[in-house]
Amino acid sequence: MIEALRTLLGKAAGIPEKGLLWVNVGLACLVAVAHGGALAITHAKPSPDAEGIRQLAMFSLPITAVVIVTAAAALFRINLRHWVLSVHGFVLAGSAAAALLWALSIFLEGIPKSA
Repeated sequence: MIEALRTLLGKAAGIPEKGLLWVNVGLACLVAVAHGGALAITHAKPSPDAEGIRQLAMFSLPITAVVIVTAAAALFRINLRHWVLSVHGFVLAGSAAAALLWALSIFLEGIPKSA
């Protein structure tokens, strides 16, 4: 098991930083389209879930913008790449922790009822 993990980490270390930055930009664009589209729909047609969508978009869209802007800067300036990928790692870890807390709240409290 540990040897398989070492092999996986060895292969991951071989991925070029530029490729990782492009993957991060692609994922951030998907989040921007998904959450931005949901936010636009709530403004066009009010729904009971609109407040929850606005609260989520209030955090996800600025973080997405930071990821896209920092990745673009790192694609042009090579000396920023390591630092930017570190920031993206913290964003990923924070997002994973938030998703885990959200899932635990649903597990403990049950699925919320729509108004």
